[in-house]
Amino acid sequence: MKRAFTLIELLVVIAIIAILAAILFPVFAQAKLAAKQTKSLNNHKQSGLGNLIYTADYDDFFPLSHRFEAANTALFGISTWQVDVQPYLKSWDVLLHPLNPPLPSDPALAVWQRNLHFGVFARAAITTPGASHYQAFASGWSNAIGGILPRYEGIFGLGTSPTNSVWTNGTTIAVPSLSTTQIDNVSGTVLVAEGGMWDLWTGTLDGVNHPLAYGVRWEPTAQYNLSGLTDYVMAGPHARKNPVDNRTGLRLAVCNGITTYVATDGSAKSINYRGRLMEVGYVGTQPVLKNFWPAGGF
Repeated sequence: MKRAFTLIELLVVIAIIAILAAILFPVFAQAKLAAKQTKSLNNHKQSGLGNLIYTADYDDFFPLSHRFEAANTALFGISTWQVDVQPYLKSWDVLLHPLNPPLPSDPALAVWQRNLHFGVFARAAITTPGASHYQAFASGWSNAIGGILPRYEGIFGLGTSPTNSVWTNGTTIAVPSLSTTQIDNVSGTVLVAEGGMWDLWTGTLDGVNHPLAYGVRWEPTAQYNLSGLTDYVMAGPHARKNPVDNRTGLRLAVCNGITTYVATDGSAKSINYRGRLMEVGYVGTQPVLKNFWPAGGF
């Protein structure tokens, strides 16, 4: 006689499989997340190298954050640094953050959103004529460092003037990018970072005076936002690795945890957002954000 499995034996086997699945599925999820984080680091590295190779062909100057280009209808007359470095990258996939939602199926929205995964800091001179540097937002800073607000600066210029673009509302002036020789703190200065806008919201519209503590969003439709939601997005670099949701008041995108960026020497790094990325140094008595201060000297 052939002996079949009893009902109890089958139930025991099923129970064992269920227990193993419960143990292994979280491990698989963690492995998948770790793979995406590794890919993110690699994408940052490649995007940074694309910018550095660009400088070799343009007298050591970095590309502009963006410029007015009426023919670029997909981006409403704007051409971004991602377009400029594309001949050196030869792949738009490199400029997509694997921890972000996938691109929408609509081709026009996909072209728009692929410019929002990584961003660069625009130079402060573009937002306030005559001003030399950005000033960090008072909240959370003034009490910690004696009421003196830290300053910071970008390295990417802008080719849009107030007279030919709806993006500036008459407040933004054109300014060239810095060259590689003008950056003293090459291993610490942020070149490309994960964010929600090609210029991390420092050079568009009226300019964001305090992009490291400010929330913005596209209106009137949420389709232009990376998430597809109506949430406010943190202006400045994001922290998408091990994120810590610290939203209060405005529904800001998560902006605390571990952030990934590539420095101007081409090195890609993942560091703590609040403790390391926002680290304050001093130039004389003036506090500055060390990772956003290309002149060094602190």
